[in-house]
Amino acid sequence: DASRIAAVVLASGIAGLADISVRAPVDLIVTRSQASSTGIDTSWLDLDQDGKVTKEELSLSLGSALQDGWRKVPTLVVTDLPFSLARTATYLTLKQSGALSDLLSGIPNSTTRDSLLLVLCASVCALLTTPLDVARTKLIVEKTNDSNVIECLQAIVREEGAKGLMKGSLLRTIYWGVIVAAITPLRSLGYTAFRDSILLNT
Repeated sequence: DASRIAAVVLASGIAGLADISVRAPVDLIVTRSQASSTGIDTSWLDLDQDGKVTKEELSLSLGSALQDGWRKVPTLVVTDLPFSLARTATYLTLKQSGALSDLLSGIPNSTTRDSLLLVLCASVCALLTTPLDVARTKLIVEKTNDSNVIECLQAIVREEGAKGLMKGSLLRTIYWGVIVAAITPLRSLGYTAFRDSILLNT
């Protein structure tokens, strides 16, 4: 029922918040490295003129990078969570209501039907939340304390037009909507098989 769906979505949101809080610093460095011309972001290191860094300087630089990453947590929450929450809510709602049961009725295997439904929901949600992902990347790469997502989206429209909000939408949809969504059930099945093999052998 609706209360169960709400509980699952809430649990998913809490888990997503915890995940973002833990990976934010590393995610920030990785994203900046991807946007760097050298492929490696060393801006968080306090390098000497000869390109070297002492252990003390490394410790301070790493601490600064961690703080910078955690300052971006609100930005990551606003831009990352909508996709995962929408995907979970849409999937559970459609599965429970059977709204697409006629469309998938020709598929005899229930696991395959659920996987295709998840791929469909994830693809649509990934496409619709692309503007948030574009803003996320821009706010992280520009190395600013500003985390106003709305203002960032407005700036993108002013500078690049509405099409700028959909940059990378195809690749994002393929990755999150097809690849990740298709692998998720396989991962669950693999975990179950691995768990059962251990329990049966003990």
